[in-house]
Amino acid sequence: MKILIAEDDPISSIILRKALERLGHEVTIAHDGAEALLLFKENPVQLVISDWMMPEMDGLTLCKHIRDFSARSYTYFIILTARDSREDKMLAIQVGADDFLVKPLDTEELMVRLTAAVRMLDMHKHIERYASEQEDLSRNLEKQNAQLEDAMIYLEAANHRFSELFMGL
Repeated sequence: MKILIAEDDPISSIILRKALERLGHEVTIAHDGAEALLLFKENPVQLVISDWMMPEMDGLTLCKHIRDFSARSYTYFIILTARDSREDKMLAIQVGADDFLVKPLDTEELMVRLTAAVRMLDMHKHIERYASEQEDLSRNLEKQNAQLEDAMIYLEAANHRFSELFMGL
């Protein structure tokens, strides 16, 4: 999976990148939220892992922008931060983050959270596919309905003409 990391601390970003690459993921690193948003707009990814506190744009603002930008396809967003209060976790989720990890990074916990992220993204793909199929069915039904309406108009005209001929009008 393609993952975008937004992390201003070089050591944290290297640790996270190496952990994700060991798990087989393709990783792009941005050094702040503004850079991450530009990279995301150029090449949207399915998963973003962002530090909360960064220069230029913090992780919560980045999350809000990604939610606004990526309406057509879902992006799973994880906040990774040293902030660990209950209020911080609740705020991050309220803003739009899907998950919350506390530094220092626990790679086993990261693996479990990524498993949940993959499940959630798979469900979103199924929902999008189902919605697309329903739209196709709806378009087909509308087309068939229009054809039936045309046939009814033709049938009424034929009935009218038959009545004229039968009655000798």
